[in-house]
Amino acid sequence: MGNTATDKKLWLFRLYVYVAGFLLTGCFIAVEIEPGLLGLQFQFDLWPFVLLTAFGVLTRFLRIQALGQITVILDTPVYLTAIFTLGTLQGGLAVFTSMSIYFVWRIGLRLVRPGIERRPMPDLLGVALYSSGMTSMVMVVLATVFGVDDNLSTFRRAPGYGLIPVLGFCFLVGQYALAIIPYMLKGVNFGRIVKKVILPGLLMEIILLQLAVLAVITYERADLTPFLLLATTYLFVNYVVHRLSQISAAQSRQLQELEALNRLGQTICTTLDSAQLMERIAEESLEVFENADAFVLSYSTGDKEDSAQSMVQGRGGESPPANFSADDARSIADEAHSMGQPIMRNNKQGSWMVAPITVNDANMGELALWSAIGFSFDEQDLKFLGNLAHQATFGLENARLYELSTIDSLTGLYLRRYFEMRLSEEYARVDRYEGSCSVVMMDVDWLKTINDNLGHAVGDAALAHVAHVMKEETRLLDVPARLGGDEFAILLPNEGIEMARLVAERIRRRIAENPVVTELQQVKVTVSMGISSYPTHSAESPAALVALADRALYQSKLAPERNHVVV
Repeated sequence: MGNTATDKKLWLFRLYVYVAGFLLTGCFIAVEIEPGLLGLQFQFDLWPFVLLTAFGVLTRFLRIQALGQITVILDTPVYLTAIFTLGTLQGGLAVFTSMSIYFVWRIGLRLVRPGIERRPMPDLLGVALYSSGMTSMVMVVLATVFGVDDNLSTFRRAPGYGLIPVLGFCFLVGQYALAIIPYMLKGVNFGRIVKKVILPGLLMEIILLQLAVLAVITYERADLTPFLLLATTYLFVNYVVHRLSQISAAQSRQLQELEALNRLGQTICTTLDSAQLMERIAEESLEVFENADAFVLSYSTGDKEDSAQSMVQGRGGESPPANFSADDARSIADEAHSMGQPIMRNNKQGSWMVAPITVNDANMGELALWSAIGFSFDEQDLKFLGNLAHQATFGLENARLYELSTIDSLTGLYLRRYFEMRLSEEYARVDRYEGSCSVVMMDVDWLKTINDNLGHAVGDAALAHVAHVMKEETRLLDVPARLGGDEFAILLPNEGIEMARLVAERIRRRIAENPVVTELQQVKVTVSMGISSYPTHSAESPAALVALADRALYQSKLAPERNHVVV
């Protein structure tokens, strides 16, 4: 199901970055084992190293959710402090060690409790290698370029403090530049990466760079108490902000979900058109789930296999991205139906959430969302998708029942009752506001002969063919209807007699020129048509207007070969 070439490129890139970071770490170890091996010597400060490594690990656990679903980790000030207090090599080793410990914990959690850590093990291992190697490599390279080891005393007093946030800014830019490459290798839109990942996270971390300056000022190897108090206070504040961000994110999420359900409920109350309702469900779903790249909805509108309505839509009403897999959509939808509950799946093509739509324990369709980025959805997302699907079911079922009462199942045209209701409305509108409306009555020529000689299946195909042409040659506001048997009608609001004649001729000609194709043969079908228009023709009531058109239809059927339009 995945893109093997893309997956291979992603793994190779992660491996290259890790090897670079690992080689740098190897330098640290080599220098520590054999001082002077690389022409470098330094004194290893054990307790400051352990302290800064521990703080680095803890800050990664206390991640903050901000600006929607963006997660910010406030570990950059800790890493800068390590570099500017312990030096490039030992500080870089502290960065690498803290990142490695954090990911070892995540990998262990994945082995013990797979439900909490949802990434597949190969993907999680790749991220762990890549992140630890990338972070330490960028930090060490920049510290070397800035000459941190040669100017430690300068950086730790004014005005050298100003260079600390400068190096931190360069570190963040380099880190984020490398971080977006895996997304781009997966085919994620660059603009979306910048908007959803780069800008929010970069701005939040830049604001916090000054904390590194304060930490460097308070650090004294002889007395770590002030530094320890500052670090402990920083962790406590980080924890408080972490908890507040969780509460705020949960409340914001609940409010957003309630607003979406309320808007969808209003739509359900105001429309019985299934197409409009499906469009609205797509809009609300993509608005709430900001990480989603595509929306899929399928809903059965009848007992026939081909009666299902479906919609596959990307953001902005456009087609889904090129790496969207329709096969994955069907496979995961089948799995959701077999389980009878919403499910969430991740594969090399991205993330899926699917909620089955059921009515009286019968499968009627499914509502699904897809993201090109893996692990974009969580359990809360899945729960809300189930609520959304539950509410959408009421609207879609109401629309389905309404269409069953107004739409002919064979032809897809309106039934007589709906046609007569709309004709009465148009007749009253013309009486009140002037204007015009026209009625076209239509019969399929020789339908009984077709049924008797070729069978009713061919006759039904002929009726469906006529209906198809009628729908394609009329406007959305027109009312094409099947009145019964081989009798059809079209209501043309705001159209006079000449335009009605043009529409009728266009339909008649297209039906005659395109035979009905069956498995065994082609059958030519023609229609006879009669037209009336109000107020051009004097009609005392809607029924009288139909009677005038029916009289014209009778005249057209008197022609030897029929296939005529009479006004």
